[in-house]
Amino acid sequence: MGLMASFERGMERFLVPVAIKLNSQKHVAAVRDGFVFTFPIIMASSLIILINFAILSPDGFIAGLLH
Repeated sequence: MGLMASFERGMERFLVPVAIKLNSQKHVAAVRDGFVFTFPIIMASSLIILINFAILSPDGFIAGLLH
């Protein structure tokens, strides 16, 4: 048995019970669900901001290629 397998087994023995207890609490589950819900919105808006500032701005990437 390798070092990584024994490390994984030890972490599973310690972290899985703690994660199960945390997941069973309503307020922690609500925060988790909020992050899961807002993550795609944050990623999409970040991509739009990147396109707006880096590509479409007057001194951005495309303007540098054209001048």
